[in-house]
Amino acid sequence: MIVILTALEIEYLAVKKHLRNLRWHQLPAGTYVEIGRLKDEPQAQVVLAAIGMGTANAAALTERVIAEFAPAAVLFVGIAGGMRDWLALGDVVVANRIYAYQGGRIDQDRYQARPRAWDTNHRLLELARLVHRSQAWPGAKKKTAPSIHFEPVAAGDVVLNSVTAPESDRLRLHYNDAVAVETESSGVALAAHLSESTPVVAIRGIGDHAGGGEGKFAEDAAGWQPTAAANAAAFAAGLVAAAYRQAAPRQGQGQGPIVDNSGAYIGMVDAGDSGKVKITQRVINGVRSNPVPAIIVFAVVIALLGWGTWGLVSPTAADDQDSSSTTAAGTVGLLSVSDKSACGLRTDHTAICWGQSAEYLRPEGQFTSVATRNGIACGLREDGTATCWDSDGAHTTTGPSPTPREEKEIPQPGPRARFTAVTAGCGVLRDGKVTCWDEDKKVNGDDGTDPTGTFSMVTASMYDAVCGVRTDATIHCWGDDDLKPPSGTFRTVSVGGHHACGLRTDDSVTCWGRNDRGQTVAPKGTFRAVSAGEEHSCGLRTDNTIACWGKGNEGATTPPDGTFAVLGQNTGGEYSCALREDGRAECWGQSGDIDVPADRLLVR
Repeated sequence: MIVILTALEIEYLAVKKHLRNLRWHQLPAGTYVEIGRLKDEPQAQVVLAAIGMGTANAAALTERVIAEFAPAAVLFVGIAGGMRDWLALGDVVVANRIYAYQGGRIDQDRYQARPRAWDTNHRLLELARLVHRSQAWPGAKKKTAPSIHFEPVAAGDVVLNSVTAPESDRLRLHYNDAVAVETESSGVALAAHLSESTPVVAIRGIGDHAGGGEGKFAEDAAGWQPTAAANAAAFAAGLVAAAYRQAAPRQGQGQGPIVDNSGAYIGMVDAGDSGKVKITQRVINGVRSNPVPAIIVFAVVIALLGWGTWGLVSPTAADDQDSSSTTAAGTVGLLSVSDKSACGLRTDHTAICWGQSAEYLRPEGQFTSVATRNGIACGLREDGTATCWDSDGAHTTTGPSPTPREEKEIPQPGPRARFTAVTAGCGVLRDGKVTCWDEDKKVNGDDGTDPTGTFSMVTASMYDAVCGVRTDATIHCWGDDDLKPPSGTFRTVSVGGHHACGLRTDDSVTCWGRNDRGQTVAPKGTFRAVSAGEEHSCGLRTDNTIACWGKGNEGATTPPDGTFAVLGQNTGGEYSCALREDGRAECWGQSGDIDVPADRLLVR
């Protein structure tokens, strides 16, 4: 998750144009923020907040938002006054350093500056430079695109429109490398620094020049502030998309060297509409003299820069799919199917379960994903916490009204644990390690331990098996000796009755384990998602139709016609469910007289 902060309403609205599926969230002290996803990158989850003018407001509200969401990074986006003649109106300055320029001491008639400064996080700044060089942000290739500059920005609690004021003299004398000035960045930077050094970058569009006279008012009247805010918001959107765009190396695709012992490489980075980056490299002091072109996925570059160490993304999902469609990794957790029950998320992100499930026991609040198995469901909240509940009701939705009954004790994750992904009984912590609070799901059972290594996702079956995708895109399974995963790289994995299926990074499906019903004989072709049931398996093809194989009961291998947006992740159940593009759920197989809810569910 990334937080974007703005000070003015025009800045807030400029950023909001790049987001969708927005919903309100209230912080404990009453402040409202909006949570949504980036239009150009559905994986990218963004918190948008307005902090008002001034460094004090900026520091206080930045600290509140960081404490609530523990984001991977904070972007402060908006407008600033230019302090250089070569800065054109509408240009964007990405701050490589932020100054608090008003600190000092006065002895009689002499002023002594006491500077404070915060350098922008190196990884974040390098990624911003890469976005700029590759023109990987909305509107970058238009003839009217603004210039992007990487320079220091100064901030203080004075709106500066003078070249003769003491503040102007102070800036020229002590902060002469600052090219823009505004009134909040230092407060944001200080709060981020005090919040375990959360990475922060200020992205400022030049809305006027802080040169004094009537020039500022004329520039404001000409509409440059909205233009500058829009330009800064567009670059910020490109930076967020780059941070979330994730991929593993495709099978059959080579990756050109980034460094080599025979010499240094220089190159030009260029990105087309597909989002891929072309790097032309040449050895300066080596035996090679011809340029070596290499096409690599954008997020692999990010991984090499080390972005994944912030726990923001993992290199296991594709970035080259159409952004209007739902990627495989993005649909995992939106719909989960177990033995005669299922759980999903409404469009307001509240959880709903049906089948042999007790909706009256579902937890309050909003979730980003949900998983169910063996009468237990677990959900992941926006702040990274997880909670589990009893979904094994004594009724169906077509039966009589449920009566309260004694709830069984459900194992719960630790209250301080923060996750990036959960299944029913296990979760992936923000450092990539897997922890299982259900003792049955640990390696070697009750007396076991958690698996070693780092993961991007984990899924548990209704029996003993658990499988996860490691951050190197390989699969690791435990709890069932028959589930020895194949080699190669994968995006996602699903564990069924006594078999499992994985979606490879070339979009093909491979299944393994018990095959007495043909449940591991996957068809050829390319897929977006795969799900393993009791004795059958299903996959969502790249044309959004569903194919099933095996010999499940009562039509489990006969999915409905038409196209779907989400395939429910099965954990060994005898029926399957999927979501249409409009959020309608449909189920097939041994579902008995269980009604599917009329609610429209979340599809991305």
